[in-house]
Amino acid sequence: MSKIIFLDIDGPMIPVRAFVLPGNKFAGGSAKCFDHVAVAMINTLVEFTGAKVVLSSSWRCHFTQEQMLVFFEREGLHITFHEDWATTWKFSSERCHEIKWWLDDYPETTHYVIIDDARMPENFFGLLENSIPVDPYDGLLFNDFRKAIEILGHTEQEYTDWSGEKRKRYFKNKPTQLDLFKELGVKPYEHFNEEN
Repeated sequence: MSKIIFLDIDGPMIPVRAFVLPGNKFAGGSAKCFDHVAVAMINTLVEFTGAKVVLSSSWRCHFTQEQMLVFFEREGLHITFHEDWATTWKFSSERCHEIKWWLDDYPETTHYVIIDDARMPENFFGLLENSIPVDPYDGLLFNDFRKAIEILGHTEQEYTDWSGEKRKRYFKNKPTQLDLFKELGVKPYEHFNEEN
């Protein structure tokens, strides 16, 4: 079973809203920092579903796979590229054609999701049904993330169970908020009284 995330950069990972991030303020028209929430959602999708990433972005024309991995790591994006790491651009080709050509070369792909701000055409080999048309201004949103989980063959309940177990392991030996209050000598809610 092979699961793939076709990932665009401008729009999903660097939406217009990302220009308010400190590292992007003086980028002069091109952002340098990914949206942190989008990074966390892609990391979670990869970890939860086991999907590999195929770059479906104009960035593939400017950077090598190694350069992209270094950039991704710097931005906190921890993914594994598929061995054929990027869709192929041909003169005047559109994103939908590039993804279809890639899928034709890898028929063992059982589930794939297209995360892109370019809308896939209707009735084009089922690409639209596997597509999440991300708003270029707001980027990847939580409902997009939920839809990606479903497209990659999982239920929301499976994700909830998985993330709940992960949180339990993470917080197992960490202090709770009440522990921190005790350590600081603060009684929770002591500043409230019945009149408030």
